[in-house]
Amino acid sequence: MPAEHFVGTDVLRNRFSFYGESIELGDGIDWDRNPGSPHWGHDLNRFGFLVLDDQNPSQARAMEGLILDWIRKNDQPRYRYTPYAWQNLLNIAIRIENWFRFLAARSQSGTSELDAENWIQIKSSVFRQLIVLLRLIRKRGFESNWALIGLRSALYLLFSIDSFPHREKLIQIAWHDLRKAIELQILPDGVQQELSPHYHWVALEIIWSISVMAKQSGRPEQDDLSATIASMADFLNALILPDGGIVSLGDSDFDYGPRIRNFLSQIDSENDTQPNTTSVKTYPYAGIAIVRDLKAGHVLAFDAGPLGTAHQHEDALSFWLTAFGEPCLIDPGRYLYDYSAGSMYSFLCSSAAHSTILVDDQGQNAKRHPDRWRRRAGGMPVVDRESDLIRLVGRYSDGYGKKTADVEHQRTILCDMKNAAWTIVDRIEGTGLHSIEARFQCAPCAWYRGDGFISLLRGHTKFRIEYSSDWNDVTVLEGSRSPMGGWFSPGVNKLVPAPCLSLRGSFALPFETRTVIRASRDLA
Repeated sequence: MPAEHFVGTDVLRNRFSFYGESIELGDGIDWDRNPGSPHWGHDLNRFGFLVLDDQNPSQARAMEGLILDWIRKNDQPRYRYTPYAWQNLLNIAIRIENWFRFLAARSQSGTSELDAENWIQIKSSVFRQLIVLLRLIRKRGFESNWALIGLRSALYLLFSIDSFPHREKLIQIAWHDLRKAIELQILPDGVQQELSPHYHWVALEIIWSISVMAKQSGRPEQDDLSATIASMADFLNALILPDGGIVSLGDSDFDYGPRIRNFLSQIDSENDTQPNTTSVKTYPYAGIAIVRDLKAGHVLAFDAGPLGTAHQHEDALSFWLTAFGEPCLIDPGRYLYDYSAGSMYSFLCSSAAHSTILVDDQGQNAKRHPDRWRRRAGGMPVVDRESDLIRLVGRYSDGYGKKTADVEHQRTILCDMKNAAWTIVDRIEGTGLHSIEARFQCAPCAWYRGDGFISLLRGHTKFRIEYSSDWNDVTVLEGSRSPMGGWFSPGVNKLVPAPCLSLRGSFALPFETRTVIRASRDLA
């Protein structure tokens, strides 16, 4: 985490701040007491605040003291009963890696004031934590990014410390588990199975960094990872936007685009050598199709895939549209991992926050079908060409809410990249009379609603969304709490109002409607 996430932390006073939530713990820190929001205790035990200015002698000494304080209070057999200090493998992995980076820098600069006994205590503790970490990874399983984060941390320490006890055996164990995690997590099309670009990047950065470390250590295993790295980088490259952002599906942050682009440049990606003509990339296991015209600055990303195994949003058949380099239809982002009732995170994960439909005021309910979160074979979207048009077709059939299970949604998007026009055809199949709401979540912009259309202006790009006259209730929600709608989170702990076009009506199914989006340059 960058230092800005810890603004307000004062280690000399035992005051810690995570994402703006500051708490002073006093002289006697209880590392397993959480006085803040649900995530606060985890952040405390991850020691991310060690990224703060360690050039200040008194502050650096205080940081060293906090590490020793943690060891004195937690290096005991009771770890089975301490959820923040020991039971969370992610906390262990991040903590021991942060410790090592900080202490290695202190040691190399010759400024550390730790004595020989302190170093023995720290080394013994790190060894004990690493063994527990490897056990927890196997206990929890290899199908989440936690396994990759934990294995990177373990291998980082094992590659870095020649004198680590049982080093070679532990490297072999960790590398075996790494292969297993990659086999389970990375789909045949190269997309990490959580289907979030942000966590796909996390997984790729971990795998790439392990490859670099293995190469630096002169180990042959690094050759195992090259094909995986190339296929994963291809997916991320396709999601980079002309304005520097990234298509932020699921739990992703739009404003991480520059960091991800910079990372891709380190692994010799082809980000800057993609063709300037219209291209279509499909990832059939992820269910994502991306149509790009880099010369014009157009990108359409269509999500017709399964829910994904973690960091999911109920956003099937939603899409991202950028034209002339400016975003028009967007994904809402994640804000903060706050799971309390009525949280913004819960809303941002819902269908109502995305450019898709709701049935009888209910959002999608794919989360009740865990057996279908991961696609076992390639599927939608179907892609074909019709003259100058590119046609994308996707289908959602996992039901809405707990009762409306028999309604299915098919969406077709006709992309006319040459004329900067996109036609969205929504067909809702089923029986009986149902309330249907189609939402189109726009980027923050100036807007005007006319008769049968809404006009948007971002920078020098004008957008016009034209909708059918079948809808009998048309509203624009912007920063609304009741009903909830019209919000965009461009990054962690950031939330801004953004217009959301809501089209509602009652229809006997099957029902079909068309929406047309046009873009033009306003150079006046």
